[in-house]
Amino acid sequence: MMLHIAKYIFFLFLSLFFIVSCKRVDDEPIAPIVPITRLYVSFSDIYVDDGTSEVYNNIVAIDPADSIIDGAIRGTVLGYNSQTTNGNGRGVVFNADISRLFQAGSRDKYIRSFTLSNAGVISASTYFVDTLVTNGIRDIALYSYLNSSNTRVNQLYVADLNGRYVHFYLGPQSLTNYIRPTKRFYTGANSTPFGLDTSNDTLFVSMSGNAHEIRLYAGLNSSIGGEDTTVTPEILSSITIAGATDLRGLSYSDSLDILAVADNDGKVFIIEDAKSKFSAGGEVNPTRTITGFSNPADVAIDERSAKKRLYVADRTAHSILLFDITTANGNATPLGTLTFGAGIARTPEFIHLDAR
Repeated sequence: MMLHIAKYIFFLFLSLFFIVSCKRVDDEPIAPIVPITRLYVSFSDIYVDDGTSEVYNNIVAIDPADSIIDGAIRGTVLGYNSQTTNGNGRGVVFNADISRLFQAGSRDKYIRSFTLSNAGVISASTYFVDTLVTNGIRDIALYSYLNSSNTRVNQLYVADLNGRYVHFYLGPQSLTNYIRPTKRFYTGANSTPFGLDTSNDTLFVSMSGNAHEIRLYAGLNSSIGGEDTTVTPEILSSITIAGATDLRGLSYSDSLDILAVADNDGKVFIIEDAKSKFSAGGEVNPTRTITGFSNPADVAIDERSAKKRLYVADRTAHSILLFDITTANGNATPLGTLTFGAGIARTPEFIHLDAR
């Protein structure tokens, strides 16, 4: 009897959490007069300043993102050379509440912060370096909210694959030079965090390697305090994906209730009714599996009702591919493809979509 009651309380909490996460809150960024849809792309290539090598941008904004449809880009690619010799760009995230773009580098371990003009032009960056993080940085995610005092709180999360931690930084837009994290979340000896995404007060974490697991951590707005501490947070729920080989980046849509996850084995999994899947836990069979990729590293969902599209970054193909997230299945033909192959064939590692 007590076991049934405990299960009921857990599922009730999970259901209430997802209901809250889907509601619009007053501190969401105001929708622009002209719709914005920019796709930010972080590249791992390193520019060597030897006087002869081609100068290229290792972080770009494609504006509008879906201008790559039909294989021809009709918009603008706004780029910036954020790193010189020691970069290896990894995770990228933009937050409209604070108008900041963040990019992580795995080799130099820099977390760079950029401001953007209204037209999306990327400016020179400031940076900070976490003295505890390894060179295994992968994805990054940002959670921004108003606290009980109506003060905006910004929290940046960084996946440290080699260290088996998720690092957390409070007020990342103000951090400079060499610092230690506000907190570190230990994911376990056999759990290597790769992809991150936030949904209000929740953090989604994909585990690479043999785990095939997506974890759901809740209570992000109560994780402040205890500077420079290591914690093992409670996992609200987790699922494993049938047929997975080595999970990479992920993206979750509240309004569509769809989770998209890249797999290093040339696949992207689409999981519909994700809330119920996490409520049940255990192994999940994907709703659809898009195949035919070379090395998909990250995904981003455009959840707007008139779009419902999926962007996929394919490392080996040096491309961004666009699909209809509601129908794409198997070896589907993309709606559009943008290949970064002119001159240096740049390698897209992570992407982030700003669509509002």
